[in-house]
Amino acid sequence: MINLLAAISVVLMSVPSDPPARESEDTLSASVITVSKMNAVLVKAASPVISIDRFDVQRKDLNSPKRLSSLVPNLHIPEYGSAMTSSIYARGFGSRMENPSIGLYVDEIPVLDKNMFDTDFLDVARIDYVSGPQATLFGRNSMVGVLSVSTLPAFDELLPDGAVSLTYGSFGTIEASGLWHKGRVVASAKAFHTNGMYKNSFDGSRVDDGNGGSFRLRYSPRRRAGRSSDYSLWASYLNQGGWPYRQLKEDGSIAPINYNDVCNYERLAVLAGANEGFKVGRNHDLKSITSLQVLLDRMKMDQDFTDASMFTLKQRQRQVALTEELIFRPSVNVDWWDSQSGLFIFSKYNKMHAPVHFLHDGIDQLILGNANAHIPASIGKLDFSERDFVIGSDFDLFYQNAALYHESYFNFGKWRFTAGVRLDYEYQHMSYDSRATIHYALLPRMTEYRELNTVFQGSQNNSWLQFVPKVAARYGTDYSYWFASASKGFRAGGFNTQIFSDILQNRLTGDLMNGLGVHVDGMGKGLGASSTAYKPEESWNFELGGRTSIKLGRKAGYLTLSASVFDIECRNQQITVFPAGKNTGRMMANAGQSRSYGAEMTARWNNGTFNSDLRFGWSHATFTKYNDNIQDYSGKFIPYAPTATWHYGLGCTNVNIDYLTEVDLYVYASGCGKIWWNEDNTLAQDPYCLLGADITFKFEGFDLFAHATNILNKDYSVFCFKSVGNNFLQKGRPRCVTGGIRIKF
Repeated sequence: MINLLAAISVVLMSVPSDPPARESEDTLSASVITVSKMNAVLVKAASPVISIDRFDVQRKDLNSPKRLSSLVPNLHIPEYGSAMTSSIYARGFGSRMENPSIGLYVDEIPVLDKNMFDTDFLDVARIDYVSGPQATLFGRNSMVGVLSVSTLPAFDELLPDGAVSLTYGSFGTIEASGLWHKGRVVASAKAFHTNGMYKNSFDGSRVDDGNGGSFRLRYSPRRRAGRSSDYSLWASYLNQGGWPYRQLKEDGSIAPINYNDVCNYERLAVLAGANEGFKVGRNHDLKSITSLQVLLDRMKMDQDFTDASMFTLKQRQRQVALTEELIFRPSVNVDWWDSQSGLFIFSKYNKMHAPVHFLHDGIDQLILGNANAHIPASIGKLDFSERDFVIGSDFDLFYQNAALYHESYFNFGKWRFTAGVRLDYEYQHMSYDSRATIHYALLPRMTEYRELNTVFQGSQNNSWLQFVPKVAARYGTDYSYWFASASKGFRAGGFNTQIFSDILQNRLTGDLMNGLGVHVDGMGKGLGASSTAYKPEESWNFELGGRTSIKLGRKAGYLTLSASVFDIECRNQQITVFPAGKNTGRMMANAGQSRSYGAEMTARWNNGTFNSDLRFGWSHATFTKYNDNIQDYSGKFIPYAPTATWHYGLGCTNVNIDYLTEVDLYVYASGCGKIWWNEDNTLAQDPYCLLGADITFKFEGFDLFAHATNILNKDYSVFCFKSVGNNFLQKGRPRCVTGGIRIKF
């Protein structure tokens, strides 16, 4: 396959081409790039790059990372659970929880917590996605790619003085937004409400209703001698329902959503940044990027997702983080060499309160039922005086990271070589306090209930030092080239806070049996401190690809083609696992070794009036070594990551009526699959394709627009998992149509 791609790349390189006249999607011109570190990556990239300009951002309503699924080959961000759920899969890798597999930057600021990924980014000017490990420059969690979002700067000449828009659509969804621009300041705000699209058969309510809003302020003072500045503030509030999970029966039938306790997610997120550029001497520039990130959220969840009263979770986080990055670059370059070096540090503190509330069905089935199964009937029957009790869990989590990095770019004619290295150190600390109190008796032998206090307290530290090298070569011009690269990527390790209820439940059962003088092998053992942490995931990526832009003629426009193949070798892969039996929690585990190889291609044509783009990604991601002491999964497909993604769109921009300035129509088909839902590959979602359309009528001073997704109302699933011995899944979003008006003044 690699030899075939190399031959294709040489053929593409041999076609004469000129730079496109208009900056559009997938363009690498430095003139439209606003992110300094990303600037060098895009201009000198030896990786597949997808860039989306403001025209396509507005046309396709790309205001959230989840909207990029399938638009970027091999990128899959399913919409399930709630906004707290930001699972990302790319090139066969990813995870349902904890650290993401790609890095997210907003106006050059790294977003540290995945709970802030699923948000509306107001006034997006440009989106850039670079595939493959980018850890040399971007560090932790950029193992398979980096997504950079640039918002409209205050000095943008295309910004109107003001704008308002109003949108209404399916399921009672309404949005209102506004923008104000004066001088070097731009401010915007948005508010929304939705009635929700999934019904809970237990009480007839909509489980995913929600309200929220966001605000953005950006100030860009005029450049002074030897100094430039840019300041931004973004805040978002959300209050929504979620987790519309349906039970998958053993006979293959799917029960309706049916749970009896509240599921809700509330979040306040704030991201403030300061970007300062300085002249250092006569030949160097220094850039300082500082951010303050605050996340306050609260989750309520019926964890059994049935009409039984088993157990609920209430999780509250109070998180604050500080980041600082210094980027040092020569401002006067010699012809054959350029470079950038940097220092990055961050500190993050999270105070988490996560009590699990056991209700009467959970007590009877998960605790008393398990204990009484090991007590001879002749001895008696264990009973609690409580019909509900709380397993309290409190955590103090502290993360500290420091890294030094450097990349050099060597130019020899049409050859460009990249060599980079990063030294990344991280320290993590967790203090935990998990406890429960119950009153028990062995009936009929005991006439009074005894009090039992079970406590699991302590602290744990993690630390690691990562050495992250990268080498790459590129041959050609800025618009036609081929490349080869080898680079390392890694995802941070962490702590399993969601397993503590199981640990304490297990200890509670063991303490009960000991108090009764009943000994059962293994009772009270198993999950312990060793289950509370997991190691970093590491990978090596090898890639070969090519790209060209071809001028077809004055009226025929331009054709841009790109293709690449990759091979990723991964060790200590992070996998979400559930303890055996009917347990309440989940945890991350390092699953030995895995491998993903595949290919990506894009083709985009534009002649000014018509345009089309084709995106396709394929990956073959399997475990090469994974045995959980119950089953050997070697050779099985990695769950949740689709084996393929695709997107084909056809657009037309034209003027047909005198009083219209422009009509823009875009229709598309996108999809993915096959997706395996478990490690033993017994449950899966077959490939599916969704149809959508976007249309805008532009008048002098205002626009009318409409968006339609899943037009044929395709039935498909976006998530499947196991909890308390039952399989659950969530169906994908049904047909949705929205329309509105945008006024500029």
